[in-house]
Amino acid sequence: MKTLADLPVELLSLICEYVGGPDLRQGKGAAAKLHLFREWFAAAQPVFLDDLPGLRVYGHNVGRLLDGEWSESHGRPLMRKHARKLRVRLLGHWWDERHARAQAGLSLEELADNFYEVPTDSAEEGSPVEEAARPSSTAIAVWQSGTLKHALDSLFDDLGQFKALQSLVFEATSEGKAVEGGHGDYIREDTVCKLVRNLPLSYSLSRLTLDVNSTGLQSSRYSGRICHDIATMMPYVEYFRLRLPSICEDIFPASETLQAGRIKCKSLILKLHLPAFDLHDSSIPRPCTSDSETDNESDDGFDGEPSARQMFLHEYMARAAVRYIEALAVSSHRMELCRISHIRPETASVWAIDCLSMRERAELDFFYTEDQGDPCWNEHDDEELLDLGPYTFEHVDSDGRRV
Repeated sequence: MKTLADLPVELLSLICEYVGGPDLRQGKGAAAKLHLFREWFAAAQPVFLDDLPGLRVYGHNVGRLLDGEWSESHGRPLMRKHARKLRVRLLGHWWDERHARAQAGLSLEELADNFYEVPTDSAEEGSPVEEAARPSSTAIAVWQSGTLKHALDSLFDDLGQFKALQSLVFEATSEGKAVEGGHGDYIREDTVCKLVRNLPLSYSLSRLTLDVNSTGLQSSRYSGRICHDIATMMPYVEYFRLRLPSICEDIFPASETLQAGRIKCKSLILKLHLPAFDLHDSSIPRPCTSDSETDNESDDGFDGEPSARQMFLHEYMARAAVRYIEALAVSSHRMELCRISHIRPETASVWAIDCLSMRERAELDFFYTEDQGDPCWNEHDDEELLDLGPYTFEHVDSDGRRV
């Protein structure tokens, strides 16, 4: 009686392709399935590892990090060795499968760069969970603080062991008013800190996108620890995109902390505007620190209006970016791109400060009221942007003080 070992490699390959990589990796000791015999290994290994190089995690499949194919007892050891690209995109709930399927045909680069190819998954668009059948806000909160947090912590605790990881994208947004009950503040500050502190900087990581653009970060009191943690890794990632609901100049490392031999940064894009969600009033990030020595005015706004420091946050950040660029130059390192996009309230448009040339640019016909959390980073070539002329600091001096 013939056995599996008697079949030609071509037929074994067809069997493996029919089964698929996820099913081959199911069960404990999944890697042992490759070693049945030599011909099987040759046929099964390409299929076994086929979809590992580019992993995509969403709300509907995040549980796999705990007890599924991406857990420690299943595929996690293989992820550490073979995952080259990892993208985590969350909407704050677990019924985002339609949203994920809409992106299934796009590469990770297209997902990150093409603004209009990433739809949100709202009731108006016919999402799988209709408005009347959606869980209560309590059930959503339990999932966010339980399954979601534990899954993300499990993954981020392990990031330092991902030896082949080249690109990491972490996006946490929401659907604004499309979901009743409000569950935008579902990412904890300590979770983001855990991601930043465990980045595999000593291996292959060269591209990082950190885009937490939901309405806030859960914490008993937002401490700004994320900014300090970012400062320790920023110089050592080549391409870095960042958007946070609260941010300050502390993301830039002090010149004396730079390790000249390790500096890699080539491109830094800061986005200082949050999704408008139909003119939602939190479209400008909050300063996460308030230093009375750098502000001549109180940081408190009136009647819910943004404070002066919040309104001029782009100037504070641009001044700090210029000092950072100068510190890098002392270490004989030059950046290729450093751009900070921000809102012009009088026109509702998004402008970008080019901190290398100190010119201001804008993307034609794009307004912050159109921003629904999609990954548009305003980093086109200069010729694709409208040149608005030299940028002039009006409210913050070279020492970072209000004038």
